[in-house]
Amino acid sequence: MSLNTLQKFDQKVFFHSGQQEILASLGQLALSKGQSTEIMNQAILQLPQGLSVEYGLICELNSDGTALSVKAAQGWEDNPSHITVEPQSLESHVLSSQQPVTLDHVQQKVHSAFSRLLAQHKVRSGICAVIQGLEKPYGILAGFSQEKQTFTSEDVYFLQNIANIISLSIQNNRADAEWKIVQEDLRNKLAQLQNLTRHNWGTELDEVKRRLIESRERERLRLAQELHDTPIQDLYGLIYQLDELNEFIHDEEGQAVLEEFHNTTNRIINTLRAMCGELRPASLSPFGLEVAIRDHVEKFREQNPTIAVHMHLMRDQQVLSDSLRLNLFRIYQQAMANVASHSHATEAFIRFQWDDDDITLEIEDNGIGFELPQQWIDLVRQEHFGLMGVAERVESMHGRLEVISAPGDGTLIRARVPRHTE
Repeated sequence: MSLNTLQKFDQKVFFHSGQQEILASLGQLALSKGQSTEIMNQAILQLPQGLSVEYGLICELNSDGTALSVKAAQGWEDNPSHITVEPQSLESHVLSSQQPVTLDHVQQKVHSAFSRLLAQHKVRSGICAVIQGLEKPYGILAGFSQEKQTFTSEDVYFLQNIANIISLSIQNNRADAEWKIVQEDLRNKLAQLQNLTRHNWGTELDEVKRRLIESRERERLRLAQELHDTPIQDLYGLIYQLDELNEFIHDEEGQAVLEEFHNTTNRIINTLRAMCGELRPASLSPFGLEVAIRDHVEKFREQNPTIAVHMHLMRDQQVLSDSLRLNLFRIYQQAMANVASHSHATEAFIRFQWDDDDITLEIEDNGIGFELPQQWIDLVRQEHFGLMGVAERVESMHGRLEVISAPGDGTLIRARVPRHTE
């Protein structure tokens, strides 16, 4: 089997119209948060058209790197399901390569399950690319033909772009699944916490609450870092590739597709960056709660132009402890989320002041208000976790929470906590 690993992959290329359409449709599907299995199935259906080949294959590498399981296939008489990864084989060479690999011909004497599969189908030409994962390759994307074929740089770039789109969709789907697990875990922990309160375990209960809040913050930080380090950077790379293509595509239809793809990618980046800011406010630690609230209000106004926000905030910079600042910001953040989602308000008022002894944070709106429950646990039973989370944070700081509301009279949330709680 003759192999050729392409060493130059940074040259300027442009796709023919069929390849443009395939990349645009797969990219749109990925950016619309399509499931990775759906994107793989669409990719494998369209790959033969884009490369003029008869066979397509998408394989996932197992956890110990000893086998490939087939996730999607096209054109094979009997779709393979499992391929053992053998040393010094085609599949081993592809997985260790940093660039796409072209296959010139298959010899009569073959040495691996992958090679035997190609020989059985009289494959003479092929091209393979690695689908990247977070810490190791996810698997292989490949196209094969029974005809002798020379793959162009456009074909190589086309295959690598499909592999990148699949990789991005897999990582996004995994992030979504992890976030759902985190949410379910928090619900379970909160339910356990409510059960503990019935037994009045005092100091031990306070420690459980504090550790629960800390674990949430660590999880938020981890998610923010992963979003920034992987999906956002991949999307920036995709924009760079689109910019490279722009100067070589001159027909109006191709330009329109690239522009829409570029705009959509930018929107996704902005959304992910906003999510990172919600998960971990960048200005809170160096500049204090007052600056972090002002930064958040600026974004809140952009997203909720019908709500006028008024602020009366004392400057704190780094006077307050990191723990106090973060807990108070989360209280503010949840209260403003309630204003945006439930209040139907036209005005919101944010007040923050502190002295040597106490800190007071108030969020008030002129919205529709609501009927306060007899017990906080009633909110949990109705799966309204926002205010319950606020109450939990205030209690962890040994403070007092007041919620004043009635149908038609708006809502006031006031958190008053001691300045020194640690």
